[in-house]
Amino acid sequence: MESNKKIVITGVSGFIGKNLSIYLKSKGYQIIGIDVVGEGENCDYFYLGTFNDKNIKEKALNGAEVVFHLGSIVGVDKCQNESALVKQVNFLETISFFDTCVEMGVKKIIFSSSSEIYGNSKDLPYKEDAIVTPISLYAQCKRDVEAHLKKISENTDVKVCIPRFFNVYGPGQRADFVVTKFINLVKNNQNIEIYGTGLQTRSHTYVGDVVNALEKMISYNKNSYEIMNIGSTFEYSMNEVAKTILDLFPNSKSKIEYVDYGSNGTRDVFLEIDRRVPLTTKAEKILNFKATTDLREGVEKIIKSIT
Repeated sequence: MESNKKIVITGVSGFIGKNLSIYLKSKGYQIIGIDVVGEGENCDYFYLGTFNDKNIKEKALNGAEVVFHLGSIVGVDKCQNESALVKQVNFLETISFFDTCVEMGVKKIIFSSSSEIYGNSKDLPYKEDAIVTPISLYAQCKRDVEAHLKKISENTDVKVCIPRFFNVYGPGQRADFVVTKFINLVKNNQNIEIYGTGLQTRSHTYVGDVVNALEKMISYNKNSYEIMNIGSTFEYSMNEVAKTILDLFPNSKSKIEYVDYGSNGTRDVFLEIDRRVPLTTKAEKILNFKATTDLREGVEKIIKSIT
């Protein structure tokens, strides 16, 4: 690592951004943060505002070597309900921001994509070179930004790394995401509602593993454009997630309730992905990275952070 390398993180007050800034700061990097909320407590300098604000982005990107773009509107359901805003922020403003990165001489862009991009493909485990079939607007925007970044990598000297995250969870995550949501329900003796049968699976990936992978991407320079699955190879059904959390609260009165898709404002079934698990051999080979935190260990860390 080059001492005091200048790193810009958009969405620095968000779940992954905050964890990443803490981790990189501990490694000696100079952190420049941008977000619409927060105070930038883990940053050397913090800009309060949108990442595509002309004055903010030009000041923040001046002299920056690496940019982590984590700022976006997140959540599949939220994005479906605010489609015009999502297209504006997650696609149009994002590609404008990246074009400014090129103009300002940034050497590397690391863009947070998502396993949602694979859609409901039955070709499992998901490989980075698979044909992507995004279902949700959130995932479609990720696909389109990936394509724009590929053009940047082909036409400029800027190197691009794209981690496709698989269901990241951990301390500090927003309360409406599944692991944190289930923990809060069980802690307060409220029942857990699971869509459908609960047999749908995810590869829940602990945020501490994720930020370790992201730091490794800073020094990766072999290819000008690289997509990598960043996820756990531990696969859990929604039933297993709920039962793991219930087991860690033995005195809770909570139970599991099953609800139909689309009822009482719940997610429509067409947005659901039955199974999601990554092939991670690329990240293992070129980053020497493998997620090692299993679900029970990760949940225990969250519980410890809130008690």
